[in-house]
Amino acid sequence: MKNPLFVLFVRRVRVVAAPIVWVGLSLAAQLPTTASAAERELFLAGGALKVCSSLSPRECDVEADVVGPRFRGTPRYAIDAQTIEVALDPRLWRGKEAAQGAMRALLADAKGRFGPDAMDEAALRDRFKQRCVGRRDQVEGCRGRARSPWARLDDDQQMSVLAALELPQFDDGVRRRERASLDHGRTSDGAG
Repeated sequence: MKNPLFVLFVRRVRVVAAPIVWVGLSLAAQLPTTASAAERELFLAGGALKVCSSLSPRECDVEADVVGPRFRGTPRYAIDAQTIEVALDPRLWRGKEAAQGAMRALLADAKGRFGPDAMDEAALRDRFKQRCVGRRDQVEGCRGRARSPWARLDDDQQMSVLAALELPQFDDGVRRRERASLDHGRTSDGAG
């Protein structure tokens, strides 16, 4: 006889896992597949490893152990119609349409400020943090105790927007790779 808890667990996993797999596959199906269109891949590493990435830009410095000629460098960002479309994908904003509308206004404001120029993360975050959205999606500097819509987003939403705006990095048409330094991890037993 099957353990009823095991059956319940399996049923719950199927119910939860199926939508996650579907969303992941449907998003992956829309990603560009050529180097010129910015091929994307998933790179996983534990917290003990140094990895040059959007989440740890300090590891992208020239002196860092994980940088090399064909390896990814410090992230740069740009705002154009295509990156705005990806950043505002309705699947990422389901149930948070008001935040999505405010983000649309902030992106248009930042695009007007920076134009097609590439910028670093600090400049982009500063712009988003200092701007508030008023009536009719009018964007202006935040006054008094007003909080920017950017400050109201959770970390996942902020990182999703930044990921959509990040410029791909190539050397001679080949995508630069993320790299983890196994020899220079944060702890001696961090990689095995």
